[in-house]
Amino acid sequence: MTDPRDALRGAGGPPADDPDLAAVHARAGRLRRRRRAATAAGTTAVLVAVVGAGALVLGPGDDRGGTVVAVPTATAPATPTGTPTGTPSGTPAPTTAPTPDPPATPDGPGQDDEPDDEPDGEPDGDPDGDPDGGPPFPADTRDDTAELQGGGGLTVTDIRTGRQDGYDRVVYELEGPAGALPGWRVGYVDEALQEFSGAPVPLAGGAALQVLLTGIANEPPAGLEPFTGRRLPGDTALVREVVTTGAFEGEAQSFVGLDAEAPFRVTLLEDPARVVVDVVAP
Repeated sequence: MTDPRDALRGAGGPPADDPDLAAVHARAGRLRRRRRAATAAGTTAVLVAVVGAGALVLGPGDDRGGTVVAVPTATAPATPTGTPTGTPSGTPAPTTAPTPDPPATPDGPGQDDEPDDEPDGEPDGDPDGDPDGGPPFPADTRDDTAELQGGGGLTVTDIRTGRQDGYDRVVYELEGPAGALPGWRVGYVDEALQEFSGAPVPLAGGAALQVLLTGIANEPPAGLEPFTGRRLPGDTALVREVVTTGAFEGEAQSFVGLDAEAPFRVTLLEDPARVVVDVVAP
């Protein structure tokens, strides 16, 4: 028996009068159409999936009739131009107002009390002092001494007194050769006595603080008038008066009369030379 498909291949198609061969040919045609439809559907699904992912770029066919499919690489988003960084446009940058300088604090009142009589580096409330009602600076009642510097020939030209915050101040101003600075011996004595004669010196108050300045000219040079006599302060808390007895053998003697003994300190200032005696007086 002859295979109907051989007849189809040989004749190029089924004879019109053979129904079996025509049915076979129809089924074969349907199978081919289904295969093409399935293939097209699969290809469409793949293309839809790739396009949906944003990764398909279709280009014109190459010289072999194929379709070019390119997957682009990821790139960083571009920064918009024209937008400055930092402070948004139209918003003023914050500014810092300048801090004003604190107002200057004047020195305390006092008779002939000058601002430049403040010892260098020794502010009116020294942090080393006792904040709970004690001395405003390191002080005690022991004798205080210092050596003469740069030769002698000095003359005491003025004595000033004044009241400061927590203490009384006595300032001895001197003039003399350039570079000469006085020495001193300062301490409490039982009685005010003139050094070269031993005579008593009248002095107000209940305590006597003797001040001996060294490096003093026995005879002041022409044009310099030494300070003599007494200084009576008007606004001090403990100091009642300062009395001078004159110069003898290179020393100038004076006494500070106080209501009672109290801790003190002695400091030296220059330009002009000054010896400053501070007595604690709350």
